[in-house]
Amino acid sequence: MRPNKIQLCNSILLGLIFMVSASAQPYAYVASAGSITVTVVDRSNDSIAGFIVAPQPTVGVDVSPDDSKIYIAHTGGLAIADAATRSVLANIDLPSSPQNVAVSPNGRWAYVTMPWINQVAVIDTSAQSIIDTLNIPGCPWMVVFDRYSYRAYVTSMYAGTLSIIRVSDRTVARTVQTGAGASALDISPNGARIYVANSWDNTVTVHAYNGVLLDTIQGFSYPTSIAVSPLNDRFYVVNGGSQSVAILRTATHEFINTVQVGMSPVSVAATAERAYVANEYSFSMSVVGAAQSALVDTLDWVGYYPVSVALSKH
Repeated sequence: MRPNKIQLCNSILLGLIFMVSASAQPYAYVASAGSITVTVVDRSNDSIAGFIVAPQPTVGVDVSPDDSKIYIAHTGGLAIADAATRSVLANIDLPSSPQNVAVSPNGRWAYVTMPWINQVAVIDTSAQSIIDTLNIPGCPWMVVFDRYSYRAYVTSMYAGTLSIIRVSDRTVARTVQTGAGASALDISPNGARIYVANSWDNTVTVHAYNGVLLDTIQGFSYPTSIAVSPLNDRFYVVNGGSQSVAILRTATHEFINTVQVGMSPVSVAATAERAYVANEYSFSMSVVGAAQSALVDTLDWVGYYPVSVALSKH
């Protein structure tokens, strides 16, 4: 029996509703260096919702501002996946293996760090192609954008520096010293403060938007990742050397608490309510509650050697 027009319309409508609801769910995306997948975690119930299969082992991940696309840095390039169908739409070859990817808040650009050749690839997200490569010496490790997509900030691990890129003409406007082993960084929601985790001297340096050093915070153990709460009231620092996450106040840089997590924590991403920590050697993800300043949940398995976590925006 052939379906009538009403049945066909209903089927199409249900399919569209499923795709919209899937992309609107609050998800965490976890890249794992030991596999070719990105694990999709439903943050509403802390359960695995599915997987995205990339061409090669995954090392970094970010989400487009509208949550529709997932950008996956893998050892062979950059894959762009559809968030609703969890399938790869395009793959961009890169001149070298990447470390990290960040999508600009206006959705126009994706910057990919390539530490082994001291470059950052600039991707036009509409054309899905490389339009430029920027020379950033000293092993460029991680990149973030300010909220207006005016500037991009890149840490260089070997050089211990922070480079400020003017997005409009893709030039390095300024490079400043941070600490030894500048690896991870994050930016305050208003763009006024840049927080840099310096793995080799166990510090976090705090910089103004123009790179000026405002403070150096001591008391960490091989800090490997950092995330500022969207409320701008606290930030989270992953201590790779002590398997913990330190929680600090943004206003005073005072320590609120230190929370034990899994083995070799390497990446953290935060919402107003929670922080999500990828633990590389225990294959797990720890969930830290902001209200409790304590561990509230653990996903025992999110992938083989999870190394990067990114969150949907809505």
